Amino acid sequence: MDTSNQSLMRSQKLRTHSGTLMVSDGASVLTDAVSDNGDDLSPKLTPSMVRTLRVSTALQTTLDLEQILQLFSQEVSAYVYHESLVYEKADAGILLEFGTPAANSCQYELVVSGNNIGSITITRQRVFDEDAIKEFETLLCGLIYPLLNAILYRDAVESAHRDPLTQVLNRSALLTYAVREIDLAKRQDLPLSLLLIDLDNFKSINDRYGHAVGDTVIQHVSNRFMACIRKSDLLFRYGGDEFTVLMSSTDTQQALKVVNRLLRCIREPVSTNGHGWFKLSSSIGVAGLRPEDNYSTLVKRADGAMYQAKTSGGNTFRVA
Repeated sequence: MDTSNQSLMRSQKLRTHSGTLMVSDGASVLTDAVSDNGDDLSPKLTPSMVRTLRVSTALQTTLDLEQILQLFSQEVSAYVYHESLVYEKADAGILLEFGTPAANSCQYELVVSGNNIGSITITRQRVFDEDAIKEFETLLCGLIYPLLNAILYRDAVESAHRDPLTQVLNRSALLTYAVREIDLAKRQDLPLSLLLIDLDNFKSINDRYGHAVGDTVIQHVSNRFMACIRKSDLLFRYGGDEFTVLMSSTDTQQALKVVNRLLRCIREPVSTNGHGWFKLSSSIGVAGLRPEDNYSTLVKRADGAMYQAKTSGGNTFRVA
């Protein structure tokens, strides 16, 4: 445990406390102590250890990262009052906030076996005294391994939802995200649009130059699409040379602004090492969510619109 701020802990003017919690085998003391007497809590367990064990047990009910942090905040509030909790893992783009931030904070970097698994911060209007800080430090030990398991689970799911060639989301991820966003759009009466993009005459590149060159072109195209869509949009590789873009809170007219950018950016020639420049174009189908739509019907309408764009000569779009 980092003790560099001990003098600050004792100060009545303490407003911010930060430290690092490093664990290499944080569960061993609790596991050994409980195993001595079966169901009875061993005398080795201090009251704070018992509380930590209860917190850890409560967190074993889920692998969902957000739920674990919500549960942790609820469990800890019985022992260390706080008004907000923030978890951040910057290298993974994770930032989860619960409650309303207040002036005084207590923050820890969480390190397991040399690996930083993020930082956690609690805040409140009242100053965190030394007893509250020590109690929070102890309770954090009950969070470490459930949190680590949730991060590993999240990474595994994320990996399964990524296309290995382009690293954008894949077709199975589209089903997961689209069902969720369609349900949300209907419940909140919000617009939603789906784009289905097909590269024109891409088969000729594979046939003439081989699939290795074709894969390189697909990678370049996917990077361009990522640069053209908005941060709130989700790009998926639907299969082969087809991509989809899911656009939440976006009606058809707003979606067409992005469509026109996509058409322009794909027209810029693509370079591959040793094979010169390739001129590309695409056909795009646009479908806005209707009240009767589900995932299948929305995709089907976008696909029909894309087919109309392609049969009209390509390098254009059609709206379902």
